[in-house]
Amino acid sequence: MEFLLVNTESGRWTFPKGSVEAHLGPRDSAALEAIEEAGALGRISEEHFCVYLHAKGSCRRGEEKHLQVAAFLLHVQELVEPEEGHRNPTWFSAREAKLRLAHRRSARYQRELTRVVDNAVDLLYSRPKLRLQRSPFSGQRLRNA
Repeated sequence: MEFLLVNTESGRWTFPKGSVEAHLGPRDSAALEAIEEAGALGRISEEHFCVYLHAKGSCRRGEEKHLQVAAFLLHVQELVEPEEGHRNPTWFSAREAKLRLAHRRSARYQRELTRVVDNAVDLLYSRPKLRLQRSPFSGQRLRNA
């Protein structure tokens, strides 16, 4: 089992994620972010499997916001050129993903991201027939892809 991570602007590794688009909802917004940031198309879980805390920093003010992120599983069936070319999408084993996600993060966020990986692994091994639906964006090419 592998995880597709992307680089942030600060060089950290993270999961593809973003804000919920009002016209799409959480699931379809997650599928769209996977395409934009990682170029990943495939089948996405009907519901999120985990909620985790994410620190969103502001370089201008030295402030940090704590956001909740709903994590969806995406079975990647096709990779295309991501819209955000600087993201460097890369596959990692579960063990390596946890190490990469922990790098340069506080202990609190290391635990949060490790929990996401562990929950995904547990879910996939305990429910191999997990219901995934075709992403509404599968088969489509975005403007820069």
